Amino acid sequence: MTEMRKKAMEYLFGLEDWDIFIVVFEGVDIIQHELWHCSDRTHFRHDPSQEKYLDVIADYYERMDAILGQVMEHWIGPEWNLIVMSDHGAGPLHNLLYVNNLLMEKGFLHLKKGVLTTIRNLLFRQGVVPMAFYHFLLRIGLGRLKKKARFGQSESLLRPFFLSFEDVDWSRTKAYSIGSTAGQVYVNLEGREPMGIVRPGDEFEEVRESIIQELKRLVDGKTGEPVVDEVYRKEDLYSGAHLREAPDLVFLPRNLETAAFGEYEFASHRVLDPSWGVSGSHRMDGLLMMKGQRIRQGAEIEGAAIIDLAPSILYLLGLPVPDGTDGKVLEKALLPETLSKVPIRFVEEAGIGFQPEEVYDETEEEELKERLRSLNYLK
Repeated sequence: MTEMRKKAMEYLFGLEDWDIFIVVFEGVDIIQHELWHCSDRTHFRHDPSQEKYLDVIADYYERMDAILGQVMEHWIGPEWNLIVMSDHGAGPLHNLLYVNNLLMEKGFLHLKKGVLTTIRNLLFRQGVVPMAFYHFLLRIGLGRLKKKARFGQSESLLRPFFLSFEDVDWSRTKAYSIGSTAGQVYVNLEGREPMGIVRPGDEFEEVRESIIQELKRLVDGKTGEPVVDEVYRKEDLYSGAHLREAPDLVFLPRNLETAAFGEYEFASHRVLDPSWGVSGSHRMDGLLMMKGQRIRQGAEIEGAAIIDLAPSILYLLGLPVPDGTDGKVLEKALLPETLSKVPIRFVEEAGIGFQPEEVYDETEEEELKERLRSLNYLK
């Protein structure tokens, strides 16, 4: 995959006189997710048979470093500014947290009382769950079939056997969770959710506060340590026209060695389980390197955020930064004479204003739908 991406990069780079050229190598992310336990003797899944893979992640970084060296030596001239960045860091993953199970256990989420839901719930309590099916595939060497099985999602033949949101009694449910890694909790809010029951105002805040306290009380039975480190209300993190649709609570597990599992609503019958699939997960700190005639050589940029990249790139392209853009131009990365010669400019943000009929004709729309069907996004 890496070699194919490198060849595509070489071909495309020489095809046009680019203003901006972006390439993403996913291999660093994938190898750390899948093989962290091979490179980490302290990981609970490491065993002596994996010693020959101790350097597999470091070796891959060396390979990427060599590709970067080729880019710097052969493909970019003095007029280019080169930015190397990651969207997150990486570290060991030990546990998976099934947030909907916690909400159900604490009385925030309730199931229907119908026959089919009762049967699925009995199977759920006995451990007939998507993760058990996945662990079986792993044991027989067929873990790669996970995506085809889709954990019982809507297009899968397995879905009728597993508990899902179709079994939730929304008339009695106050909160639910969708989303992975960082926990994302939504209150079943009246006027927002189709069957919302929690009234905005005091009741909404009471539900949020109760969930925050339950999250903070959650303890890892093996270590005795709290599972959740930081809990944020959405207004602590987000702003703007779509704040109402944002998760009402977002939380970070302790050291991010636990990840909230969100690929399926009720993937396990436990609240906390060891991670027998991926053994590495994300970390909040990523990497940023910059090189170019306008970049300060040897400067260390502390506190840069991923949202600072867009305005910084716009500035390096000689373009104004729209008012209201998240993030800032990374001035400490730039030479002082650059900033004095070319001050940072801002421009009033304007809506694009496209109408649907202006975007695709009927033929193009059908082609788009066919592509989405092939990816299982449409039926």
